[in-house]
Amino acid sequence: MSKLFGWFSKNKKAEKQKAQAEEEARLKAEAEAKAKAQEEAEARAKAEADAQAKAQAEEEARAKAEADAQAKAQAEEEARAKAEADAQAKAQAEARLKAEAEAQAKAQAEEEARLKAEAEAQAKAQAEEDKSRG
Repeated sequence: MSKLFGWFSKNKKAEKQKAQAEEEARLKAEAEAKAKAQEEAEARAKAEADAQAKAQAEEEARAKAEADAQAKAQAEEEARAKAEADAQAKAQAEARLKAEAEAQAKAQAEEEARLKAEAEAQAKAQAEEDKSRG
């Protein structure tokens, strides 16, 4: 009987150890699965953060390129407008100088015509005076 009891006791002890080992294995597997899930979640979160950072960097680069292009276009437009204004101012200055030169030439021609007419009148008067004397 004591052998039987010993065998039961041993068997019970072995079953208890087996159950304990199974529980430990289950807990270990659970912990490993949890750790793996956490690692995957962290990796996914990091990948999402990286993708978001990359998207933000690309958006900032696009916005900067757009701003640079707009600034360049504005500078080109301002340069074109300035060149146009300069050309217009130059044309106006040239037209004013031409008009002044023409007015001066006309005044000079009128002065020469007046002097010529005066000289002719004087010559005619002199000729008439000489005629009446002679």
